[in-house]
Amino acid sequence: MAPAALAQASGTAASPPTAQPEEPAGYGYGPGMMGGSWGDGLGMMGGGMMPGWGGKPWPGMMGGWGGPGTGPGHWGGPAVSIADRLAALKDELNITAGETDAWNTYAAAVTAADQSFADGVKSLWHPPASGAVTPDQRFDTMTKMVALMKQGYDQKKAAADALMPHLTQYQQGQASEILPGLATRHGGRGMMGGW
Repeated sequence: MAPAALAQASGTAASPPTAQPEEPAGYGYGPGMMGGSWGDGLGMMGGGMMPGWGGKPWPGMMGGWGGPGTGPGHWGGPAVSIADRLAALKDELNITAGETDAWNTYAAAVTAADQSFADGVKSLWHPPASGAVTPDQRFDTMTKMVALMKQGYDQKKAAADALMPHLTQYQQGQASEILPGLATRHGGRGMMGGW
């Protein structure tokens, strides 16, 4: 029964739906760009980007030094090892025996790039000797962090580009959507999602 007929049958008048205020697209609570959970407002890259060096209430940009911001799942994802993730990608792409050498070269390069990034991040995170972190110090650290991310992405992209000619056309299509170094769409697994 239609809402108007239902209202008429029950003896009440149907009221028109009220307009709900719209939020601008892209704003509000959600899982953030690289971590956090729905409704916690952690936003981009997990635990509070701006407080820095373990400032309250969040541990700092991407988890703080030596904490959840470094190591497996350092972008707020589950703590899955690099080796496990690469094994899953290898299975997903159905890498054949003839493609294994090229895949192993790619996997070694991605693992090395990720380890280099993690080591670089750890070198950036140390508490200040005294006093608060200045805005210039925070900006310098963030600039170095972006440079580390770019360096890691470039290394993974070079490795992925070297792998592509060894794959079938179908595998290349899949790889462009899932492999670190290639997949960069909407938080894809390429540059930072899950790595």
